[in-house]
Amino acid sequence: MKKFENCLIFFSLIFCLLFAEFGLRIFEQQNHSVYPKGLFIKDKKNGYKLAKNFKGKHVFQDFSYSVKTNNYGCFENDINKINAEILILGDSHVWGYVKSDDRYSNILRNRYNFKTYNCAITGSGTFQQKNIYLNLLENGFKPKIIVLGYTVFNDVEDDTLFPEYAVWNGILFKSRDFFIENNGSANFNRIEELPISFFRKIKSVLHRNSSIYRYTYILKNKLFNKSNKNNIDSPIMNHLSETRLIFNYKKENKYLFDRNITNIKELANIARENNANLIIAPTPTNNKYCSDSFKKSISYIYNNLKLDNLDIVSSKNCIEESYFYPINGHLNEKGHKYMAKKISEFLSRL
Repeated sequence: MKKFENCLIFFSLIFCLLFAEFGLRIFEQQNHSVYPKGLFIKDKKNGYKLAKNFKGKHVFQDFSYSVKTNNYGCFENDINKINAEILILGDSHVWGYVKSDDRYSNILRNRYNFKTYNCAITGSGTFQQKNIYLNLLENGFKPKIIVLGYTVFNDVEDDTLFPEYAVWNGILFKSRDFFIENNGSANFNRIEELPISFFRKIKSVLHRNSSIYRYTYILKNKLFNKSNKNNIDSPIMNHLSETRLIFNYKKENKYLFDRNITNIKELANIARENNANLIIAPTPTNNKYCSDSFKKSISYIYNNLKLDNLDIVSSKNCIEESYFYPINGHLNEKGHKYMAKKISEFLSRL
């Protein structure tokens, strides 16, 4: 009898969980970000790259859009190499969390009649973008102009942590990060390896497939954020200044910024050697993150780049929140139109 009661309780719990799961899926609002499984594959040099000839949908907090890669592993339609005169490189802001026709690379092509080719990849820094360019050169591409969509907010970090991501089962995982001290601050001179453990795999599977898990995760974050708001000593800028490298340009961190600057200059030299010109198109940052420490960091970077007479598009370093998605924070359609306009103005003067 006892065994029967235990079985009954067990199956009742399973039924309740299944009922809750399917019920939540009906009412769940889209508050999680999921790249389509299989979009990413392993790469020895970069840690990861885009799968070739892939089709899927990227769903995130504010929007969803179709993803399509070509035979060269770029988020781009098939294109004649001769027509790829302007190569666009960059991270997720350049990749574009918008419909393909609304990306600034496509606007430059369709509205301003520039022969652009987008081979940006989400999560990348200058190291990885340079390798992408070299690979395209090996495959016979000979662009005349390289537009580097430079996201100063995190590109210094991306180069420092390179290779920053790894792939398991077609899913992207962060594989390296700065070591967090007991006081909650990042140690930018100490990098921690993040193996793709069984626990991380389970969390990833649950995040992608379970509404119960996602609701629990969101609830935890809301409670955490509420406690932070109630603590006047922990505003968002304090947290960023403790954990993000761009807010920490100091004597002991200077070499990390210099490494990023050197990578950009090396990319410019490779372009010159291949009869091309590098143009840096800075991705603006949301005004709410533009503290004095941030401005100090970007001033150091751009002043050093200008010493080599590198071409830099005159977009604003900081712009209002309406150019970004309210939850996810990436450039929205308005942000891409802004970038396309600024880059087209620069290219038209060449």
